[in-house]
Amino acid sequence: MSLNVTADGGESGDADKKLLIYMAFSVATVAECMLAGYLTFTSQELRRRRATLFSSCLVLTIGIFASLSLVYVLVLLTVQGVTYRSPAGCRVRVAQRYLSIVSCFTLACLSLDRYLAICWPLRYQDLLTKTRCHLLCAACWVLPAVLLVVPCIPVLETMCENSRTEKRLLLAYVVAYTLGAFATFVLYVLVALEFRQSTYSCGGDSTHAPDDAHGREVAVVRHRTAKSALTVLMLYTVLSLPHTLLPVVARIHPGTVPKTVLQIGYLVHRFHLLLFLPMYAGTNAFFLASLSAWGKLLWRRFTCWGASFRMVRG
Repeated sequence: MSLNVTADGGESGDADKKLLIYMAFSVATVAECMLAGYLTFTSQELRRRRATLFSSCLVLTIGIFASLSLVYVLVLLTVQGVTYRSPAGCRVRVAQRYLSIVSCFTLACLSLDRYLAICWPLRYQDLLTKTRCHLLCAACWVLPAVLLVVPCIPVLETMCENSRTEKRLLLAYVVAYTLGAFATFVLYVLVALEFRQSTYSCGGDSTHAPDDAHGREVAVVRHRTAKSALTVLMLYTVLSLPHTLLPVVARIHPGTVPKTVLQIGYLVHRFHLLLFLPMYAGTNAFFLASLSAWGKLLWRRFTCWGASFRMVRG
């Protein structure tokens, strides 16, 4: 979507091809979000979990982001005279950056949930109540708006008149995004440090390793949880940061970042969004079980329809 090209002249053919690639990513991401929302809504086990509220918020954010991108790509491809550099394109980019910060803050809330579940399992229900979960989700939507709007109050009315994003908005975006990413990083580091101590809770006795089968099972489960969390963090850092930093560098120092590098950064960011459902399924056993059950049900229905169709034709 966020291609720094126009639909004019000799670049129109290449621009259309790139827009089609972004449209394919957007369609796949929207489909994933719809599937994740359906499975979450139909699974009683998932609805009972505290972290599901944060996951649902993240699914909603990514779904809106991808839907907005899909609609704008369709407009660019079908409406004459509409280009990426139009004021409408600037407003779409502002909305995308806002949604990116919301998703970043929501991921930080998921990291907080994992930290409390792993390091404070006995106090988890008391520390992360449903009311606090709802307040955190609300903060994930309100704080990004405040962090983006307040620095840009002097230029709000003219921000998109020249079809370019204001520097102060880009700087506010980087600061807000960095805050969310840093919170996620710190919480996952604390989770990793927990596994340098005992395999029991953070405040437990670390002088004796668990000898019973239950203790070993708990250790294995917590180790897998921490490993998957750190994997998500690494992918998040590698695939998301270029999209955050490169546009700012290109805006402040024009000509220092090649256009191809910018486009690759945007494409990698879309790939990062597309990986959400596989990573979520791999780190959430309940969601994976719901996905597997849905797939088996869909396959049984497909085979039954196929058999019925063959009988009718025969």
